[in-house]
Amino acid sequence: MMKDALAKSINTIAVKLSLQVGREKVMANMRKLGVTHLKKTCSLALGDQGMTPLEHLTNYAVFASGGLETHAYGIEAIYALQGRLLYSHVNDEPARKQLFDVKVVETLNTMMQAVVTSGTGKRAQLDYTHSVGKTGTSSNYRDAWFMGFTGQYVAGVWLGNDDFTPMARVTGGSFPAEAWHNFMVAAHDTDNIPTIPGLTAHPAQVAEQKRLQQAAAADSNVIRPAATPETVRDMSSATRRVLEKISRLLSGAPTLSPSDDRAQARALEIDEPKPNVADIEDDQAESVNDHPVD
Repeated sequence: MMKDALAKSINTIAVKLSLQVGREKVMANMRKLGVTHLKKTCSLALGDQGMTPLEHLTNYAVFASGGLETHAYGIEAIYALQGRLLYSHVNDEPARKQLFDVKVVETLNTMMQAVVTSGTGKRAQLDYTHSVGKTGTSSNYRDAWFMGFTGQYVAGVWLGNDDFTPMARVTGGSFPAEAWHNFMVAAHDTDNIPTIPGLTAHPAQVAEQKRLQQAAAADSNVIRPAATPETVRDMSSATRRVLEKISRLLSGAPTLSPSDDRAQARALEIDEPKPNVADIEDDQAESVNDHPVD
């Protein structure tokens, strides 16, 4: 079953599917997403040619929005010294196109939910809203990431060494998924989160909305406006604080120089500590000896 294969990162199924539907169609869909540097190879479905975290997140945002065209940007608005609005991303950018059928995207989102609920990304599961995503681990543990989204935010975590040496058996379902989970917990400051396309409302959110409605009904003298879900353009103060803290930490991090000392890399692989079986139990299905799935 495709859903189980995606959840458990079974690479062979991904390759077989790409060959069955045709790699030309796979590349055509990637071009829709704005990815044009990929080449038709037998291992295309494994991400063998590499993508940046920003490319990943931009594409995941398409699925988070129900298939709408999405482009990464860094400027919300530009004002003149007198306060006159010169540019607004919301108003001045062209309308977003529907790249993929909504029903198809909804099916994909339910498949990615299985990654979090029963697959390699279980450490990214949240107890107050739904989360979906995908883990990835490259050959010899050199790269590990988790990319995913809630109904409010799209976020990704990549871990790796600047000198391309292997990590100590770090997989996408371990530290990256945990870091993603912790960031999302800090970033969301409300239970009133939109529902991911294709999923039903999270039970915790349903219960909270019911509680608020009952409280309002009990106090008929208080007029409470209907709760409006936050939009993707909103950024909470909690999110800003987290991002500012990450920025300060990165600015104070020491600079590393890439190294071509292969002997040192091999020594690191030999001397790395043996993993605790219990620590990697949830991630053992990930194929780390092949190219990344994502």
